[in-house]
Amino acid sequence: MNLFRDHLLPQPSFSESDINHLPNIFEVIDKIKVLEQALLQRDNGWTDYDMMKDTGMSGMPLHAINHILCSDRVYINNEDPDCFILNRLASGRYCLKPNLRTHRFLFRGQKKHYSLIQSSFSRQNLFNQNISRIKYEEFVQLLRSHPLFMLFEHGIHLEGISKPLFLEMNYYGLSQHYNFNTGLVDFTSDIMAAAFFAVTKNNGDDNYEPYGGSPDNKVGVIYIHKINPFATFCAHGFGTIGQQIYPRTGAQKGFCYQEGRSKIPVENLVTPVFFRHDLECAKGLFKYMHSGETLFPKDDLSVISHEINHSKMISGESFTKYMYFCQNDASEVIRILTDNGISINWHNKRLFYPNMLKQYYENIRNGWWEEFCNKIAIINSNEKQIKESLLNLPKNPNYKQFFDPRQLELLHFFNYNRYNRAPCS
Repeated sequence: MNLFRDHLLPQPSFSESDINHLPNIFEVIDKIKVLEQALLQRDNGWTDYDMMKDTGMSGMPLHAINHILCSDRVYINNEDPDCFILNRLASGRYCLKPNLRTHRFLFRGQKKHYSLIQSSFSRQNLFNQNISRIKYEEFVQLLRSHPLFMLFEHGIHLEGISKPLFLEMNYYGLSQHYNFNTGLVDFTSDIMAAAFFAVTKNNGDDNYEPYGGSPDNKVGVIYIHKINPFATFCAHGFGTIGQQIYPRTGAQKGFCYQEGRSKIPVENLVTPVFFRHDLECAKGLFKYMHSGETLFPKDDLSVISHEINHSKMISGESFTKYMYFCQNDASEVIRILTDNGISINWHNKRLFYPNMLKQYYENIRNGWWEEFCNKIAIINSNEKQIKESLLNLPKNPNYKQFFDPRQLELLHFFNYNRYNRAPCS
């Protein structure tokens, strides 16, 4: 079976006969799974990976070292395929990376093929790009005030590791998954997630519906990137979003391609696999994914992100941060914002106020922290200590203020009682 060659056209131009002979989305899913398993069996997982044949980089075998500093263990391990691996980044921080033990590909699904694969940010005009940057700053400013974001950014002293553990909070990736326009192109290691986006229409604000094609678009596409352990996440511009504090990125097994990070355009790093749109198949997949709730678990952040995205007011701090990174004239930017009905509130900040954290504290009481920690794999004895120490953080007096609403004010330099204004609206 040569899945790629059978259905690959650089600039697809399908006749009605061609379309009728294309597989439907479920047939593509099955064929991709078979191909992925064949590659894994050929190479005994990743252990006997033939670098010369597949990448031209001979003499660089993967190392099956179960040490927290070894990044290869995300490919070579005996852990649950659905778990997340504590993976060290070049920055020295760690991410919770989806387990790639049983995966050889990253996927992206689109209901229509385009010659260029672009982020939502790149498809905007200049004005909307500037607005997107400011909205992103609003969102990040908010997230940085969340107790757990502060906890992970400041570092945690845990048993089993000699240095403080810093978990990477991927603000850019998290923003992408909460409907902010960024320079990221979504990918996933889950073929079902990619297929969902390929057979649905996005009506905005996490509202999806099955898409069965149209008279001028009868063919959808799954883009496949074949993972190269020594290039994909180093030279090719791909990054890990993975498991974050909020569940959406983990549920989608999130990876991304960051525009501008690589000299190789993403369309040169993927192979398109085309399929025939079929409404009944789309409905079936939509139902299988629980109308999208599998990929978009309900949480309080989705409500907040919706408010920020649709607000006609921005905070002065977000505007100032935006101006720090751009070279535009501030008075001209203010004039353009005003002309478009957007005002600046110079005296307010985007913060998680106590009333906005009620759901968070309730989740903590109901076992959310334990559920979050238990998704992290234990690969060696040191990590067993790390995980047990992590699980016990809410009871650790040194970190109690991150979990106890009565100690929330200790996390901030300002007094909530004096500064407890309603957020921007």
